[in-house]
Amino acid sequence: MAHSSFSSAPLCQRVLFLFACVFTFFVSLFLIIRDENYSTSISYSTTSAALSWVPLNSNTTISYPARYSAFSPTIETVTRHNGSLGVHQYRGQTLYVSYDACNPALLKASLEEEPLYNTTSKMFVSDDVIPIVIRGGCQFKDKVINLQDLGAKAVIVGNDMNQPKLIEMRADFQLKDVIIPALFVSQAARLDLHQTIFRSDDIIEITLSTSQNVPLREQKFLFYIMGLILISVSFATGYGIHLVRAELKNSKKIESDVNIELIPDVSYKEQEANVYSNSN
Repeated sequence: MAHSSFSSAPLCQRVLFLFACVFTFFVSLFLIIRDENYSTSISYSTTSAALSWVPLNSNTTISYPARYSAFSPTIETVTRHNGSLGVHQYRGQTLYVSYDACNPALLKASLEEEPLYNTTSKMFVSDDVIPIVIRGGCQFKDKVINLQDLGAKAVIVGNDMNQPKLIEMRADFQLKDVIIPALFVSQAARLDLHQTIFRSDDIIEITLSTSQNVPLREQKFLFYIMGLILISVSFATGYGIHLVRAELKNSKKIESDVNIELIPDVSYKEQEANVYSNSN
């Protein structure tokens, strides 16, 4: 009879099965831990988001689509990390950064006249500032990190070209991580917000919002668990087929042996009949 234990499977199949299980487990664990620490090597999300604001002396909300970068956390990721659950909106005061924000020293100099910038501390006056900058001049991540170092709550990068689609901002690996949301908006959204800020004598408050999806860390966890299950099922199926074939082969052998035992020995019967006839 065929053995039904794992040890009866071929050695190659057992090694591949164990390797797949261990590899998938450690990859899943590694990515989840890196995601929790806001790693730059993980693409956080391409989730659709929105930038909206209400101009002064108006009851109409202006809203534009936005897209998260590949190197920054989403709003819900940050709020969950800070102990808040179910938060999918960021509200803050905005300012338009006319300089490209690529050079930290020049960036600070360009903010000297801004009421939201403290020239003494070289930081924004509060932790609710969400600046908007223009695309171009350096990597997206450089702009975001420079504004993050000034205490920005989030960063909006506006396109410098009229393009129909929102791009996903990406960056090469760097030692310093982005721990604030960074979103990309169209040229139309950037210009509209710029005009609103320019025409207002007061600070404009904006709202960043995102769709209420399953948090990305849980999505990754489910994805790798499903991958592990799929690999396990595949190897288990192959192992089961191996057992069934062995069982069928063994059954056919037993049946063949039984049939051989049931076949009468014709030559012996003929000899016995001849002996009996001669004796008579």
